[in-house]
Amino acid sequence: MTKYFPPVSKLCQAMGTTPSELQEDGNIIGVPSNLLRHLIKCALSGVEIDADIYRAQNEDLRTQRQPKALETHYKETGYFEGRALPTPFDQDYYCRRYKDVFAALRTKKLGSAIQHYYDQGIDEFRAPRRDLEQPIAEWSKVLETAEKTLTP
Repeated sequence: MTKYFPPVSKLCQAMGTTPSELQEDGNIIGVPSNLLRHLIKCALSGVEIDADIYRAQNEDLRTQRQPKALETHYKETGYFEGRALPTPFDQDYYCRRYKDVFAALRTKKLGSAIQHYYDQGIDEFRAPRRDLEQPIAEWSKVLETAEKTLTP
């Protein structure tokens, strides 16, 4: 959990903008990479990490047994290396929610629901469990809008 966040005026000053420009949709604001990385780390501080999934997905981390060390690695390094978010996964929910996955599992065209999620579902903004439906939908919408802003 983040214990401090600077005033919006100071963030805007560091980005060469103003709070009022920040409030306007469609503005493109440059952000220095060190500031963006720090903002992302702050956002990641509250994200739930499944250390067992992270260890299993990453051969170079298989000998690390400390869940806290794995969580720190993901939030400080792994995310920025493009490693997938190792979030707790609810297979029953995923199969009920995504009928195509259930059908592919039944016909043995797919090995596992979690593998589908990490191979394809994560990029399709599919939720790995019910409580993430809303935040994932919000991120999908925000990112789609941002991409449209950047496309002439």
